[in-house]
Amino acid sequence: MTSVRPKSNRLYPATYGRLAVLLSLVVILLVAGYSVLTGFVAIRYFKATHQRLNREVAAHIATFSQPFVGMNVNHEATERIFFNAMVTNPSAEVYLLDTTGRVMIYEAPAEKIKRHQVKLEPIQQFIQTKG
Repeated sequence: MTSVRPKSNRLYPATYGRLAVLLSLVVILLVAGYSVLTGFVAIRYFKATHQRLNREVAAHIATFSQPFVGMNVNHEATERIFFNAMVTNPSAEVYLLDTTGRVMIYEAPAEKIKRHQVKLEPIQQFIQTKG
């Protein structure tokens, strides 16, 4: 009696190997994308929370400071108030803007100043919100 041996098909191991590599790549890409997205959302959440916590400090500075003497900036008084705010909360960065959004005076490390002009619309929206 002759035995019939099934033909060896090497297609299956190669296909499974390719599928395993493809699946591994998909999983790696999904994990990387999730990590980047989570990091981005966490940073935005931290910044928004930080702004809400410092809202009262900003309102206090705006209410009780006298940044102008007539039409000129009172540099000494403004820098003293800004310095006190930074001592109270070292992570805060304090800026005095003119009505066009130009940074007039700031109390932050010079290397952190990326722009000397900012858009006022987001600031006005933040001021108008109650939360």
